[in-house]
Amino acid sequence: MTSSEQQLTPAEIRLAQYGQRTSTWSTASYTGGTEKALHEIALGLKAEVDRLRQQITTLTTLAERWEQMAEHGDVAIGTFDGPAAATLDAEVGERGRTYRKAATDLRDVLRTGRVPHDLMTDAELSAPATAASVAPAPAGADEHGLQTQPAEAVRG
Repeated sequence: MTSSEQQLTPAEIRLAQYGQRTSTWSTASYTGGTEKALHEIALGLKAEVDRLRQQITTLTTLAERWEQMAEHGDVAIGTFDGPAAATLDAEVGERGRTYRKAATDLRDVLRTGRVPHDLMTDAELSAPATAASVAPAPAGADEHGLQTQPAEAVRG
């Protein structure tokens, strides 16, 4: 038994057994019936499970690489010479913290299935504003939407 077979869930084992049974089904019921539809659904679900499992593996590997990059940077701190050494040490240290936070955030997303609030806020803030997402400024307001004239002057 291979390592991938050992990791199969009970549902995947049952799905494989179900797929192997198609040879025993009657042509009359399988060709156009419920059994065929269920079999096709099962195969589609299996393909999706395999795709998602591969994505999780890829993202886990990415998180591990970020942590390795942070560790390699930590080794370099203190080895720089010259007047820019303190600046380089600070930049390498900050880069390492960023890599570690990214790896931690990614693992949290994989574990919980939820994007952390600060990560979502950062994504929302960096997204370009569209015409539909920006409400028009009220009359008499500046470019930031702040009222620049008294309300009476705007109405009048």
